[in-house]
Amino acid sequence: MVSHIDLMIIGLSLIGTLVIGIYYGRGIKTFQEYAVGNRKMSTSVIAISLIATVYGGGTLGVGLDQSYRQGFERLIAQSILIVPMLYLFSRFTIPRMKEFEKHFSIAESMGNLYGSAVRIITALLGILLAIAYLTTQIKVGFEIMSILFPKVVQLQTYSTILLILLVMAYATFGGARAVAITDVYQFLLFGLCFPILIFVLLFSTEDLATGWKKLTAVPQFNLNKMCTGHTLTSLLPGFIFRLLVLVIPAYIQRFYMASSVGQAAKVFNKITIMPCIIALLIFSVAAALHIHGDNIPSNQNVLRYILSLSYFPGMLGILVTAMLALLMSTADSHLHIASVLFTNDLWPFIAKFTKSDKPSLKMVRIISICIGIISLLMVLHTTNILQLMYKTYYFYWPAVSVPFIIACLGFRPRSVVVLTAMGSSILIAGIVIFIKKQAVSHNHVILSMIVSAGSLFSLHYLLPKRPHTGWVGIQDRSAWDLQNQITKRWWLARLQRLKMLCTKSYRVSIFPTQERTFIAVGSYTIINAIIALCFIQRQYFLPYIYFYMLLMAIGTILALYPALHAYQKGGTPLLHGLWPMVLWVVLFIAPLQFAKLGHYGPMVCALLIASISLSIVLLSVECSSMLLFCALLIHKFLPPYVNFVDLFWESLKKASVIELMLAVMLVTAAVVGFFLYKYLRDKATAKLNIIELTRTYEQRISLEAIYSQAHWARLDATAGGTLLRAMGDNLQKTLSPIARNDPHKIESEVALFNKKLQKFSDCLTWRAQEERSLKLNKKAIHPIPLELTILKVNQQILDLGEPLALLLRKQTDVAEIAVDPALLECLLLLNLWAI
Repeated sequence: MVSHIDLMIIGLSLIGTLVIGIYYGRGIKTFQEYAVGNRKMSTSVIAISLIATVYGGGTLGVGLDQSYRQGFERLIAQSILIVPMLYLFSRFTIPRMKEFEKHFSIAESMGNLYGSAVRIITALLGILLAIAYLTTQIKVGFEIMSILFPKVVQLQTYSTILLILLVMAYATFGGARAVAITDVYQFLLFGLCFPILIFVLLFSTEDLATGWKKLTAVPQFNLNKMCTGHTLTSLLPGFIFRLLVLVIPAYIQRFYMASSVGQAAKVFNKITIMPCIIALLIFSVAAALHIHGDNIPSNQNVLRYILSLSYFPGMLGILVTAMLALLMSTADSHLHIASVLFTNDLWPFIAKFTKSDKPSLKMVRIISICIGIISLLMVLHTTNILQLMYKTYYFYWPAVSVPFIIACLGFRPRSVVVLTAMGSSILIAGIVIFIKKQAVSHNHVILSMIVSAGSLFSLHYLLPKRPHTGWVGIQDRSAWDLQNQITKRWWLARLQRLKMLCTKSYRVSIFPTQERTFIAVGSYTIINAIIALCFIQRQYFLPYIYFYMLLMAIGTILALYPALHAYQKGGTPLLHGLWPMVLWVVLFIAPLQFAKLGHYGPMVCALLIASISLSIVLLSVECSSMLLFCALLIHKFLPPYVNFVDLFWESLKKASVIELMLAVMLVTAAVVGFFLYKYLRDKATAKLNIIELTRTYEQRISLEAIYSQAHWARLDATAGGTLLRAMGDNLQKTLSPIARNDPHKIESEVALFNKKLQKFSDCLTWRAQEERSLKLNKKAIHPIPLELTILKVNQQILDLGEPLALLLRKQTDVAEIAVDPALLECLLLLNLWAI
C-alpha cells in the first residue's frame, strides 16, 4: 500500500527533475544549442547521460527478470558482450568519424555520404526507432503506476500522462543540455536506490545461512553446475546482435554533442566498465531475492513482484523514484533525438518550396510535443514491448547501422548500392512483420544484418566502379593518428617503467624516507599474521609454527628498525636491494602461504587482497605484478599442495554470513583506502616535481641574471666610449712630438692602438652576445632523445590529471637534440601545461 511518505518522495523527485531540466535548459536561442548543446558539455556529463540513456525501462522490465531466471548466464552475457563492444567502438570506430563531427545527427552524416534519399530514409527509421523506445518507457511507467494504484484505473492513466508531460516539458524546452543534466541526476538516483534494496532484502531475511544454501542450490547461480561451454557458445549471436547497438540515434547523438573526436572517444571509453557494474548490481538484486526466499513464478514479472512487497514507509517511494528516473532518462533522450531528426533532416525536404526550410526552435518544439503524443497513443495499442523493439530493430539495424559502420571503417559503395540494400532490408522486414505476421527474434535481425552487409559488398563489385568508391580508407586521419600516438605512448611508458624496475635509482626511490613507513609495514605484518593464524587449519599449525614465528620476527624488526642505532634515513645500497625482498616475503609469500593453510577461506583471501593492494602503494603496479607472478610460481613447489578451485568453493559454502561480510568489508576498505592514498600521494608528488622543476629553472635564470649584472660594467657602452677617447688622446699626444725625430716609435704606437681597438671590438661583441643569450653550463649540455623527453613530460602532465592530446607529426629525421635536459623538460612541461 502506498503511504503519504512514498507519494511525497515521488512527487519531490519529479519536481526536482523538472526544475533541473528547466534551469539548465534556459536561454536556448539557436537550433544548434537545442540539438547538440553547443558542444560545450564536460566528458563526464556526456558519459553518464549515455549510460542513463542505454539503461532504461527495458532494464527494469526485461533485464531484471532475465537476471533472476538466468543468473550467471545473464551476468556473463552483459559483461563479455557489452564491454568489448564499447572498447572496440571507442578505439576503432570513433576516431574514423572525424568528418562527421560538425553534423547534428546520424541522418545528416548518412546524407553527406550517400545523398538526400538515404538521409530521408535514415531519419524516418531513426524516428520510428525513437518512438518505439519512448513507447516502451511509457509502457513500463504505466505498469509501475498500475502497481502503485491497483484499484483506481483512472489514476493510473492520469499519472502516466503526467509523467510523459513532465518529460516533454524539459526535453522540449531545454534541449540537449537539459536532457544530459537530468540524465545525470536520474542515474544517481538509480545508483543510490538499488544498493538500498539489496540491503533491505538481506536485512529482512530470517536465516542468511539457509538463504545462501538455497541460492547455491539454484543451477543458474552456481558456476559449477552451469554448462560454461554451452553458455559461451550461445553468447556469439548476442555479440553480433549488440555489435551495432551504439549506432542507435539517441546513443550516437552523444558523439555529435562532443566538442571533438577525442572527447567522444573518451566518452565511450569511460563507460566501458559501467555495464559490468550495472550487470553486477542487477545480479545482486536477483541473488538477494533468492536468499530472501522469494519464489517468483515464471508468469510473474520480477519488477512487479519487487514493488508488491511490504516495506517500511518511504522505501517504496525510493524504489519507484529510482525506476521512474531510469525510464525518464531514456525517454527524454529518444524524444529529443526524434524531434532533431525530423527538424534537421526531414523538414528541409518537406518545406523545400516554402519561405523558410531551415531548422528552427519553434518547429523542433512543436515536433517534440507531437512525437510525445504519438508515443502516448501507441501505448494503448502495444501489448508486447519486447516484440515492438525487435520489430523496429528489424527495420533500423540492417538498413542504417550496417552501412554506417562499414562507411566508418573505410568502405564507401555507390549511393544506388546503399539505396538498394536499404530498400531490400526494409522490404524483407515489412513482409515478415505485416504480411506473414511473424514474431521477430534476434536471430531474424542478425540474419538480416548479414544479408544487408553481403548485398552492399556484392552489388558494389558487380556494378561498374566509380571514382572515390570502395575501400577509400579514412578521409581525415588526424584523429586516428592521434589515437595511435596515444596508444604508442602508453606502451612506451609501460616499457620504460619495466626497464626502470631493474635500475638502482628505482630501488633508491622506493626505500622509505620516513620512519612511520617502517612502523606501519611492521605493524601490518604482525596484525596480518595474527588474524591469519585464527583461520588456518588445525593440521597445519605445528608444522608451520616456525614460519609463523619468522614472520612475526620480521614484522617486529621492521617496526623497531627506526629506533635502532643502525637506522639510516637514506639507507645504504645493501638496504636498497634488501627492501624489495622483504616486501616480497611479507606481502606475497606469507599471505599466499596463509591462504593455502586456511584452505582459501574468505578471510585469508581478503588478507591476501589487502596485502597486494598495499604492495601497489609501496612499490608500483608493474613491480607488484612481477613479484606476484614469481610468488605464484614458487608456491607451486611449496607444501602443502592443495587444489585452489575445490577448496575455495568448499570454504565459501562453509563460511558463515558474518565471516563473508567481514571479508567483503575488509577487502573494500583495503582496496579503496590504499588506492585512494596512492592516488592522492602520486598527485601530490607530481605537483611537487613540477614545483621543483620550476624552482630550478627560476634559480638558473636568476643566477645568469646576476652573472650578467656583475660583468655589466666592463661591457657597458659608456666604459667603451671612454676607452676610445683615451686611446685617441694618447695617440695625438704621442705622435705630435715624436713624428719629427723617430718614425719607428710611431709604428709601435700604431700597433698598440690597434690592439686596444681590437679589445674594444671584443667588448662590444661580448655585450651583444650577453644581450641575446644566457651563458649556460657547457658540461650540462649533451645529446638527448626527443621522443623519450616528450614521453616523460606527457606522463607528468597526465599524472596531474590534466587532459592532453599531443599529436606530433614527423617533419624531420632528427631524433636527438644537444641541450640541457633539465631545462628542456622544464620548458616543455610549463608550456604544454599552460596549453
